[in-house]
Amino acid sequence: MNFQQPGKETRQQYGAFQNQIYNDGMLGSKFPTVTTDPNKLEAQAKEHLKPTAFNYVAGGAGERATMDANRLAFRQWKMIPRMLQPTSSRDLTVTLFEEKYDTPILMAPIGVQGIFHEDKETGLSQVCSEIGVPYILSTASTSSIEEVAAANGVGPRWYQLYWPQDDSITISLLQRAKASGYKVLVVTLDTWALAWRPADLDAAFVPFITGTGNKVGLTDPAFREKFKKSHGATPEEKLLEASHEWVGDVFSGKAHTWDQIKLLKDNWDGPVVLKGIQHVDDARLAVEHGCEGIIVSNHGGRQLDGAIGSLEVLPEIVEAVGDRTTILFDSGIRTGVDIIKALSLGAQAVLIGRPAIYGLAVNGKKGAKEVLQGILADLDQSMGLAGIKDIAGCNRSMLRRVQYGGDIKIPKPVITKIPHFSSLPPSSFPIPTPHPQTQDAPISLYPLTEPLNPTPRFGHQLACFVFVSETKISSLGEQEEGKIMQRMMATRVRDGIWARRRITQRRWNSNSSQHGEIKGKGTEIGTGKKTGSAHVDFYKTFTRPVAKVLLMATFTYQFAYWAWVKLEKDELKAEKLAEVQKLEKELANLKAEKGMLAQNP
Repeated sequence: MNFQQPGKETRQQYGAFQNQIYNDGMLGSKFPTVTTDPNKLEAQAKEHLKPTAFNYVAGGAGERATMDANRLAFRQWKMIPRMLQPTSSRDLTVTLFEEKYDTPILMAPIGVQGIFHEDKETGLSQVCSEIGVPYILSTASTSSIEEVAAANGVGPRWYQLYWPQDDSITISLLQRAKASGYKVLVVTLDTWALAWRPADLDAAFVPFITGTGNKVGLTDPAFREKFKKSHGATPEEKLLEASHEWVGDVFSGKAHTWDQIKLLKDNWDGPVVLKGIQHVDDARLAVEHGCEGIIVSNHGGRQLDGAIGSLEVLPEIVEAVGDRTTILFDSGIRTGVDIIKALSLGAQAVLIGRPAIYGLAVNGKKGAKEVLQGILADLDQSMGLAGIKDIAGCNRSMLRRVQYGGDIKIPKPVITKIPHFSSLPPSSFPIPTPHPQTQDAPISLYPLTEPLNPTPRFGHQLACFVFVSETKISSLGEQEEGKIMQRMMATRVRDGIWARRRITQRRWNSNSSQHGEIKGKGTEIGTGKKTGSAHVDFYKTFTRPVAKVLLMATFTYQFAYWAWVKLEKDELKAEKLAEVQKLEKELANLKAEKGMLAQNP
């Protein structure tokens, strides 16, 4: 069967969408309702959504480390374009499971679309049909299997299964999907329980509890019959109870096992695709159990926090089983170039998730359509500019793995409360050694306060760490004498400190607030003077009323050039030596006064 839509010769010119935008704007003052900038799309959607709905789609598991990994993985691969190639007209068609499709993108199965816009799944499936993008219906839908099929019309559609524990309900869902024209079964393996998602937890929001996102289950004949027997009512009559029972079956907290794949194979006569594969051994097991395809995915970073980026494992999975099964890719796609990269690393098609939902949030099904058209136009244009004429031309020769400073995520310095400087032993100030990776830079070894960040560009991040004593001379007595002794020790041992740092292509402006006049407790520690060198500056800091140490570190590209502290006794200025001598004299006077008081009570 051919899933290419009528008028394919016209629709294959996806790059023409760009010309349409320019023409509409220049000649008709009509502009896109949804931003074409992938980095602004999420923020635009946020303006149109309730906080709970936005957090549900934009949030991730834990600290969103897996979400970061997905995007950072794409940044590590760079395109190597070819010139003077016959790419004036590109062919985006692909063949999946012996069926031909217009493009290599599919609409990912995203649930609960009714909380983003009233057009929900039915509207999005309709526009997917219009532009030839296969629509994958989520089990966690606010529309029924049959409603989405009707809206999708002649468009290609697949069904995604959140696998119930009750086999009779599972079989019923598969039968309904098959009867409604869904051609491929996508089985999500990584969501048998909901992950720890702070954005949802902080608002105590999970839509399924009150019935939202349960339409597929609550309309299922097998589930309705079971619920009628146990509760003596329909799901509509006891919505909360029915929702609780449905969620308990689908997100039971109990994972299925490999031997249960047979149930799906026995009750589905089309391709079975396993979604959530990230380990090579699981990919091999999927093939061994007769699955026709896999989707390399980490659920867009929504399930296991700290998981590897999907693109990182794609090449090794392709190498292991690419010749025996169909490999699709999901998690982190934002642009047309992202699609080229995933295809070049061995995927045969990709799933688009959040971007389309953001478009839906901004302007309903029309907004989602604009986003998908934009991604297709970007893909089409980028293939041409890269010298690629068809999907087969997306291969490893078009990529090179390169890591730039701007392609890594530099951790923010952690600010902690510090103890009195005078109470810190000399061992608290080890001489740092250069560390090869900024991600592992030993920031935590040092007490930090008042970080100075001149906001340099692209991975050059300056972090200044200051140690300050709050010790002061206030009155006479043994306690005060002890403080003076501590102050003398600190001044002698740790004053006259040199801090060396390396800065690439940046000068300090001594008159600027960015220069970094650092103050602690209202006391000036010191400001550096511009040396005229764009590469190496030397700063010398001196204590005013108390001893202080300045540690400076610069992250340059992916390397950490840590400053080091060196004692320079010979460089102590006269004023510092004078201060030490004054303290010694003051201490001697105190002792003398105490001696006189003891002799003359």
